[in-house]
Amino acid sequence: MTRQFLPSRRRTVLLGTVLALLLVSLRLSAEPILGKDDRLVAQMVCEILQQGHVTRPMIGDEISKRLFQRFFKDLDPSKLYFLKADIDEFKKQETELDDMLLKGDLSFAYKVYGRFIQRIGQRLNLINELLDTKHDFTVKEYLDTDMAKVDYAQNDQELRDRWRKRIKFDLLRERLGSTRAASGTKTPPPTEAEAVQKVRDRYRSFAKRMKQLDNYDLMELYLSGLAASLDPHGAYMSPNTVDDFEISMRLRLEGIGAVLREENGNTIVVETVPGGAAGKDGRLKANDKIIAVAQGDGKFVDVVDMRLRETVKLIRGPKGS
Repeated sequence: MTRQFLPSRRRTVLLGTVLALLLVSLRLSAEPILGKDDRLVAQMVCEILQQGHVTRPMIGDEISKRLFQRFFKDLDPSKLYFLKADIDEFKKQETELDDMLLKGDLSFAYKVYGRFIQRIGQRLNLINELLDTKHDFTVKEYLDTDMAKVDYAQNDQELRDRWRKRIKFDLLRERLGSTRAASGTKTPPPTEAEAVQKVRDRYRSFAKRMKQLDNYDLMELYLSGLAASLDPHGAYMSPNTVDDFEISMRLRLEGIGAVLREENGNTIVVETVPGGAAGKDGRLKANDKIIAVAQGDGKFVDVVDMRLRETVKLIRGPKGS
C-alpha cells in the first residue's frame, strides 16, 4: 500500500488504499433520510419472516408489542435518555407497528430516533454540569444495574439523580482503574481531571456516533428488533453489515495490519499487528492519527469526524495493493 507522511508535532499518517473504495458515498453528518427502496425492503423482510421463518409467524399485535419494547431497549438500554412521558406518548402506537411495517412504513423508527437525538442533546448539558460538580465518594448509595426492574424516570428531577449516580460511578471506575500495556506493565489510574475529561469525551463520542446514523443503520436497528422479536437469533443486516460479514467469511479483502479506535472524531492507531503491512513498513506507530486516506498520488479523503466503519472501508484493499 502507498503511504504518505506529513510533518507535524505529532506524527500524522496518511494511508493509501484501493481507488475503487474512494468512490464510496459517505455521509458525515447524519440525519437519516428515508431511501427510495426502504419501504420495499421493509415489506420484503416482513414477507420473508412470515413465509420463511421456521415458526411461520404472523406479524400481528403481539409481535408489534415485542418490537416496541426491544427498539427502546436497543436505543436506551440504561433508561437514561427517554423519560416516562416519552414512552407513554409512543406507546399509543404500540400495537400499530405490525400494520405499518407490513405496508413498508418506517416512520415510527424515524420519529423515535428524532426524539432520542433531542434527548441526547439535553442529557449532554446535564452530563457536563454534573462533571463540573464535586462528588462526595464517602456517601453510601447504590446504583441500580438490573434495568428490567427499573422504570423510566418520571420527571427531570428523578432523571437528574439517576444521572448523578451514573456519572459518579463512571468517575469512580476511571479513578480506580488501571490499564496494562503490551509489555505487561501497568499504567497508573488517571488523575481527577483526567477522569473527568475521559468521561466527558466518552459521552460526546456516543452522541456523535448516534447522530451519524444513516437510513441503513436505522433500518437495520429497527428490522433487527423485528426479527429478534420472533427469536433471539434473528437479525437483519444492512448492506454495509453484509459486506463486512462476507469479507470476514471469504477473506477477500485485507487491512493494513493495524488495530484502530475512534476517539473524539479521530481515528487512532492502537497498535500494529506483527507481520502485517504496517508492521513491516515500520512508519506507522501506536497513537498516530489517521486524518486522510488516498490511493497513491490521488486525492485525499478527509476522515476526521468520519465513522470508524467508513474509515476502515477506505483503508481495506485486496492483498498486494
